Amino acid sequence: MIKVKIPNSTDRGHLRTVQSQMKVLGDPKVRVFYSNKNKTWYAIEGSHRLTSAKKLGMKPKFIDITKQKSVQGTQYSPVTEGEKVSMKKLVDYIENGGSYGPVIQFDEYVMEQR
Repeated sequence: MIKVKIPNSTDRGHLRTVQSQMKVLGDPKVRVFYSNKNKTWYAIEGSHRLTSAKKLGMKPKFIDITKQKSVQGTQYSPVTEGEKVSMKKLVDYIENGGSYGPVIQFDEYVMEQR
């Protein structure tokens, strides 16, 4: 079992669209990191995909980026979307009050290391 905190709450209209797409595309892939400070897994993207996966009974593939030196920023990071951000800066931002949404629990999932 894994509990993952998603970046934001979801919009119902967009959620329906994503669910329709996922029925065709299959299980989602989402980048996550583990916070030792908060003892929590955080997704840095994919709120709608993970919410849809839970609702549709899918098995998400999490890509663990915890040990990477940097990643491309998303709209939920302390830099402009697409700009590189160090993992230290991203983790510090999120652990110290970066806004985040609810937690979703999955009994079945795949974890891939990067």
